[in-house]
Amino acid sequence: MSNPSIFDPKAGVFLLNKMQTVLFFLTLGFCFILPPLFHLNIKPNEFAPGFIPLRMINADLKFLVVLVCMSLIIGGIFISTHLRGRAVALPRAFMVLAGIFLFSVLLSNIIAHNPMRAWVSSLQWHIVPLLFVLCLAQWKWERAHIIGFVTLLLLGGVTSCLITLDQHYRWTDWSHRLVRLGYAGIIYNRNFAAEYHAPLIPLALGLFFYLRVWRGRVLCLLSILLVFLPAVSLSMARGSWVGHLGGAVGVVVLFLAFFKFRSEQPSKETKTTKIQRKVILGFLLLGALLPAYLYTSDFWKKGGAGWDRLLAQERGKTDQTFDSSQNVSHKKEAQPVIKETQESRELKSVINFNDYSVNRRLVLWEDAFKECFSKDFLLGKGTDHYELFYHQSAELSDKNWGRTLVRFVHNDFIQTFYENGIVGIVGWLGIWGFVTWSGLMSCVRFYRNGDCPELGLRFGLIACILCFLIESFFEFPTRSPCAMFVGWSSLGILLGLNLQKQPDDEINQGFNLKKRPLLNLWIGVIGVVLPIYSYFLVKDLFWANIYHFQGRALADGGKPQRSLHFHKMSISHAPWEHLSRKAEGFLLITAEKRYLDAMKSIEDTLRVHPGCLQAHQNRIALLINEFKNPQAAKLAFLDMKTAAPYHPFTHREEKKLSNLLANQNPATLSRPASIR
Repeated sequence: MSNPSIFDPKAGVFLLNKMQTVLFFLTLGFCFILPPLFHLNIKPNEFAPGFIPLRMINADLKFLVVLVCMSLIIGGIFISTHLRGRAVALPRAFMVLAGIFLFSVLLSNIIAHNPMRAWVSSLQWHIVPLLFVLCLAQWKWERAHIIGFVTLLLLGGVTSCLITLDQHYRWTDWSHRLVRLGYAGIIYNRNFAAEYHAPLIPLALGLFFYLRVWRGRVLCLLSILLVFLPAVSLSMARGSWVGHLGGAVGVVVLFLAFFKFRSEQPSKETKTTKIQRKVILGFLLLGALLPAYLYTSDFWKKGGAGWDRLLAQERGKTDQTFDSSQNVSHKKEAQPVIKETQESRELKSVINFNDYSVNRRLVLWEDAFKECFSKDFLLGKGTDHYELFYHQSAELSDKNWGRTLVRFVHNDFIQTFYENGIVGIVGWLGIWGFVTWSGLMSCVRFYRNGDCPELGLRFGLIACILCFLIESFFEFPTRSPCAMFVGWSSLGILLGLNLQKQPDDEINQGFNLKKRPLLNLWIGVIGVVLPIYSYFLVKDLFWANIYHFQGRALADGGKPQRSLHFHKMSISHAPWEHLSRKAEGFLLITAEKRYLDAMKSIEDTLRVHPGCLQAHQNRIALLINEFKNPQAAKLAFLDMKTAAPYHPFTHREEKKLSNLLANQNPATLSRPASIR
């Protein structure tokens, strides 16, 4: 008989009945399968009069699905916990770290320049995912639940990867009509897609070891070899490649280190079997498979020349060709069977610091890291505020990449430090580090006890988390909807499993909420309020997104009046956003000639986004060209110089303004800056 656990009938917490469990997994299915495939195909006048046909795929829309589904799950489990009055007693260290992180996020949002923007982003990127992890830790993880949960995660990834392969091999024409950048499934951007697909590969291998039915194991292997690895290879996303290698190999290295240096009682004997060694070898082999796919891609990707080279080698060392123009034949040396491919060159370029994208990231990191130690060192500038103050500290970036406004640092560690301060990054790293450390400790225990299925599952979860964190060093998967729920879900299930499988001499008796009525009340309030609030917030964000892109499409189509109408509608739903405000100001200047209204719109844009250079330029141009007030333009320029002291646009405006004040010649000023 197994040892009592935290889910022992006398001590445990049974959150949901059978019907509630079905609803729980149905919502999980929507959360894990729908977002990777979610896109809109708007027909003429479909949502509102004046709408034009438009295909829409963007991360903001996908985040809305994730936010609604996760909020429903959190609400259901929190309400159930409140009514039953019992909860799993989470480790004190984890709760302290989670409290530090939440405290830093909430406090940095309060003091942020744009509190509503910071709050909405924090809700999507930090608060709801962390609450989701806490809910997963409360779950009674039976074998069927684990298999169902991981299978749902993998189903979404398999479907997205199959669409990626369809875009490559052209099995159908449907996927080619979608808006996309590279082979990305329906996630629009191939880097975002790879950030989502790569962590699922070790998770599939972990499920392979956990399953008992051979058909399920075969499906896991086929999904890895024929679906996930080809799709990730085609993505050309180097950060995801490094994440895959680091996750698969890193879990083995960390496990061996823990196994060697963790002290055990003398009575503990290790029951090592060949199957346990196969788990370790399996993850090492998984790490080696991706480079093998990259180096041999010319044999399996469409248009590759690998088989031609192989046939040429079989015919001999030379191959004869005929030139009809000169009526002569030439002998051509056969090429090697395995030749350096484009994918292998991309993988090697990761350590090439002269590479454009690598150099660009290094410059961004250096500028952002320096700013982390400014006056906002403790609590940061507020979530999603890197874009607002990017130009203010972009001393190196603006010299090379000054024409691009950057929302993400391409390093989630630095961005969390920048936006939520040293307190936030300590809490964030502590959450991930504590759960991973506990998972590795449990791996040592299962290895010593000879429990291969549990060992393989935890290897898969830890490798998935490591892949996610390594990707976070190069990209921003914690701010990408599909990748985000893979990483946080793996963290939640690993935390729950760590609590459920206690050492022989430890029994967690749970946590009696009835003795703490105030805490129990807050749990119930969050369970009721969060889904309702998320619904209304998602509704506003949805319409703000739809109206904004309708306005952009109509402006491109030469219909500025209708475009202005939809941008105003977008602003009414999300007044804290700046994109439609920026477009409104430009259209009021160029199409409507309503300069007073344009000036008010520009001031509102700068109020919510002080780093919007186009708004600064348009304000200066209006003050000189239309209001004939060069002194006010000079003050406006000082605001621009404060917001972007290193940007070439600032230097250009300074030169033009100096010429104007010297010559009093308004003709020297430029026209209003474009909204793009």
